[in-house]
Amino acid sequence: MLLNSYLLLAVAFFAAASDVEAKRTHYRCFRNGREVDCPTRTSTKTTPIRSYIRVNLAREGERCGVRFGERCARGLCCSTVGYCGRTNNHCGSGFCQSSWGQCGLTSTSTRRTSTRRTSSRTTTTTYRTRISSRTTTTSTRSSTRSSTTTTRSSTTTTRPPTTTSAPSAGNWWKPAAYPITWQINYPGTWNLNMNTVQSAVNSHGLSVINLDLFDISASQINQLHGMGVKVICYFSAGSYEDWRADAGSYPKAIIGPSYDGWDGENWLNLAGWDNGTPSGNSLKNIIVKRLDMAKTKGCDAVDPDNVDSYESNRSNTKQQQLNFNKFLANEAHARGIAIGLKNDSPQIKELLPYFDFAVTESCVSDNMCQLWQPFVDAGKPVFAIEYSRGCGNLKSLKQNGLLKDLELGTRATDCTTGKQIFS
Repeated sequence: MLLNSYLLLAVAFFAAASDVEAKRTHYRCFRNGREVDCPTRTSTKTTPIRSYIRVNLAREGERCGVRFGERCARGLCCSTVGYCGRTNNHCGSGFCQSSWGQCGLTSTSTRRTSTRRTSSRTTTTTYRTRISSRTTTTSTRSSTRSSTTTTRSSTTTTRPPTTTSAPSAGNWWKPAAYPITWQINYPGTWNLNMNTVQSAVNSHGLSVINLDLFDISASQINQLHGMGVKVICYFSAGSYEDWRADAGSYPKAIIGPSYDGWDGENWLNLAGWDNGTPSGNSLKNIIVKRLDMAKTKGCDAVDPDNVDSYESNRSNTKQQQLNFNKFLANEAHARGIAIGLKNDSPQIKELLPYFDFAVTESCVSDNMCQLWQPFVDAGKPVFAIEYSRGCGNLKSLKQNGLLKDLELGTRATDCTTGKQIFS
């Protein structure tokens, strides 16, 4: 009897150890295109966390698919109901098909990510690099952690108005749908030489650059405007980032669950944001101040990330997100600033009238570019970022594709012309 008890304890111990190991190997990390040890809080003191690409691998019975940011582990398939399992009957013998229609040896349709990100991914696994691309996959992230430590405060100011009605005609930038030669650069610090930018303008017709709102200065934007280049300014609207200069403005009540894979980042709680609660007023004031910053610096447009938080923070509802996104668009337009939609593909129909363009990531490798055609059909551009899978059918879809490295550095190749516009 005693022996049986010891045997049971031993089995339980090894089962627990296996489970710990399974959790430990639940994801892999990449940097500069190579697999590396995943970062710790200590290692990120020397190498910014945004330099790493984290790949989630869902295990049997776990969720998978573009709305969940995970691929299935080797040998498992992403079923049409969004779970990883042993079989899937939609592809030929020995192959799996994701619920978004791609066949392969393993599930091949999920979030990049995501770019939180996660620049926003892509061989047989999806790289999260967010443009914070997560754009339908992900969002592309940027900016290195500030050395200044901020203190959270729940202090609020006057409640800004909530406007969710359809936008009226305004004088903000309304870019034509196609073709647009553009660049995106989120290295954490400005590293584009202005002479190089001018050369790209002269040689390739560069006309748009997407940069981090906190990293770019008004004088640099003014220089770009002098070259005839429009500037899109990125910031995260749906998450808390503890290294941002305004991190101390976020009350604890609106800081939600941690953003899986991104140290120092949390999803925001949207409950009460539009009904006059102190925390809701704080969130609106933060957004308004960031948009004021964009206007002051001279941004032509903004690219707010993580505007699909209801997919990851289950306390948020689709209706809360829809109203929040409309609020973002109307506040941007009220300042004469254009705005792009990222991530929230399930609400494209409702949000298309409010947004001036879309930013996507890895839609070719995720077989999801077609989802964003309503923007093109409405005469609004889609800025599509791709990585190792190539440009696919972006040109035929008249979406403005750009081949980038995973860290969203300087190198860029235009999918429309096939030419490298930055090296």
